[in-house]
Amino acid sequence: MSFTVLKCIAIFTMLIDHIGVLFGGSHTLFMRLIGRVAAPVFLFGIANGYRHTKNVRRYALRILVFALASQLPYLFFLQQQAVVEAEKFFWQQAPLNFLFTLGLGLISTWAYHRVGQKHSQLAGFLTALLPALAGEVLRAEGGAAYVLLVLLFDLTMGLPVWKKALLWLPVFPVIFSGALFSLFVSPGQFDPGLMFVCAFGPYLGALVTFFYNGKKGSDNKWMQYAVYAFYPVHLFILAAAKALL
Repeated sequence: MSFTVLKCIAIFTMLIDHIGVLFGGSHTLFMRLIGRVAAPVFLFGIANGYRHTKNVRRYALRILVFALASQLPYLFFLQQQAVVEAEKFFWQQAPLNFLFTLGLGLISTWAYHRVGQKHSQLAGFLTALLPALAGEVLRAEGGAAYVLLVLLFDLTMGLPVWKKALLWLPVFPVIFSGALFSLFVSPGQFDPGLMFVCAFGPYLGALVTFFYNGKKGSDNKWMQYAVYAFYPVHLFILAAAKALL
């Protein structure tokens, strides 16, 4: 499938996920399972974009601009999510939105290759850890794990499908589920259904990227900007609809 098709899949599954968060009701878990596909596809898109961009600095700046524009709609959405989950929402403690994570992933991948070429792969990897650490400290959505997954997608992009499938098989259960940790620390709050969603959903997203055929598709500059703009616009519309209802 082309890169354009991958973008459409990412946008659609993200929309399903966010609708499920605010309006899913009894279908929330299933909708969130579908929604878990989105993040890996977007992270892969950054790794692929890094390989094809002519100007990494301009690419990162574009992501940063839309990340800043998305923060208030993102906080508005989180506030409505807190209402659904009957929790208190503290604006000053809210995380940074997913576009910041994508930007840090781009910087991490660029740092790995830049420093690795000048010095060593070890030095490149250690440098790539800095943006990941920043993602964790700044509480960007997905944290260090998401940031480093961009680099992992970049490093495994040329492998055969069966090798990537085996390589990625243990990645998401280890990084995302936190099942064993939550089981021992808070056994009363352990949710097998949520564990399955967090572990299996992202792996499905990774599997989708394995079938990328290397073609751009009908993508153009306007579509690129439309994809970025869709993120804050749909967050605001969903949050506003929930607030009005």
